[in-house]
Amino acid sequence: MKAFAEPDGPAARLAPWMVLVAVVLGAALRGLGAGEQLWFDEIETLVDSVRQPLVAIVTHFPSNNNHVLYSVLANLSISAFGEHPWVVRLPAILFGVASIPLLYGLGKAVTGRFEAASAALLMALSYHHVWYSQNARGYTILLCVGLLSTQLALKGLRDRKAAPWLAFGVVAALGAYTHLTMILATIGMAAIIGLHLVATRRGFKLQDWTLPALGFATAALVTVALYAPLLGDVQAFFGDTSQGVKAASPLWALAELARGLQVGYATGAVVAVAAAVFLVGCWSYLRQSPTILALFLAPGILVFATSALMQRPTFPRFFFFMAGFILLIVVRGALTITEFIRARLGGFGEVLRPWAPLAAVASMVLASVVILPRNYGGPKQDFAGALRYIDARAGPTDLVTTAGGGTTYVYGAYYGRPWKRVTGAPELKAARAAHPNVWVVRTFERYVRKDEGPLFAALETTCDPAVTFPGTLADGDVFVSRCGPVT
Repeated sequence: MKAFAEPDGPAARLAPWMVLVAVVLGAALRGLGAGEQLWFDEIETLVDSVRQPLVAIVTHFPSNNNHVLYSVLANLSISAFGEHPWVVRLPAILFGVASIPLLYGLGKAVTGRFEAASAALLMALSYHHVWYSQNARGYTILLCVGLLSTQLALKGLRDRKAAPWLAFGVVAALGAYTHLTMILATIGMAAIIGLHLVATRRGFKLQDWTLPALGFATAALVTVALYAPLLGDVQAFFGDTSQGVKAASPLWALAELARGLQVGYATGAVVAVAAAVFLVGCWSYLRQSPTILALFLAPGILVFATSALMQRPTFPRFFFFMAGFILLIVVRGALTITEFIRARLGGFGEVLRPWAPLAAVASMVLASVVILPRNYGGPKQDFAGALRYIDARAGPTDLVTTAGGGTTYVYGAYYGRPWKRVTGAPELKAARAAHPNVWVVRTFERYVRKDEGPLFAALETTCDPAVTFPGTLADGDVFVSRCGPVT
């Protein structure tokens, strides 16, 4: 694998300071607002898993919403500091901050220090990274696993020693213990490393394959050992075909991925420029080392393809472990384009040589900073706001109901409200005939519209306009409708 030349000038000298600023800023930004109310997935994780005794967490698999390693760490966090939203999120925050220097470490192994430091700084300021770092789920653990396992694999290939491969196996297993998609990611890495050995070694030599095989065998054995108490539950869950989404075709999955990646003020032109920068970065890494580019991208491609073929729902969060790889590629693309333009400016371009990389990175930092405040505009889902609104207005003989499974679970299991779910337009009409007012609270509107179309139409056409309680989660707004008596 080819090394990448370190640039000269002030950019390279600034790299260590950029990393220090990135870590400090990263910690501050992930602590700010971490106490906001929990959203649906966090609440389900807390109620079904984190609140359970440790022995129950490691022996029971209620659903794939349970990121086992995260639940264990959050349980310990609550035991130490009490149950508060920021405490439930503390492991995600810590791993989110840790991923910043880990990205720099991987970056130094595949590119120059300035590129690595720039990617780390952009990660610290990333809207999506802050959001997931304040999300009581295992996705920042997976990000750390992706970065560290890739660095260890590259070190193992370079040094040909057992220690990196054994560490790789343990890290990959902990990733799988957090979320089962990491098994697919590890298989993808195995395929790429196998192809690399075939392409770069002259003839078949057993010693070339022994150490990588040791690493992947360790990953498999430790994963099986960790999941042994859970295997029955895991098999039962994934054997239940009703858990899938009927619309989860590859096209559906791509549409969900595109919707979930909507950010701030992005326009078609911005998306086109970002795609071009990404493709240029991919081309540059391909020329440097096809193995490195494949290790960055193949695990995610395999996760997507497998989920689509199995007709399982595929969401952007499944690919968050690739965030560091994407940033490295984007920084490479931006600096490559900048250098291409600078080299064609003649003498003026020579004057700009030391400063052009700094200007390119500064523009990306500015774009991130512009979007970042959206993360602090409110909770991920404002269930509490909707609850206060209803409590202040519902009369003693009014009926409060929910539409869709999201609000039913949250208000029943977490807030302790005995609100029943209304499941159709006829049931809503009957309730309105028996009560002065019927209040209906719902969220995840796309699913309510899809699964309960007639009820959604009745709420929209025969009730008062819904009051909206916005959140930062895509399609996570909470709506409250007041439906008066049938006339």
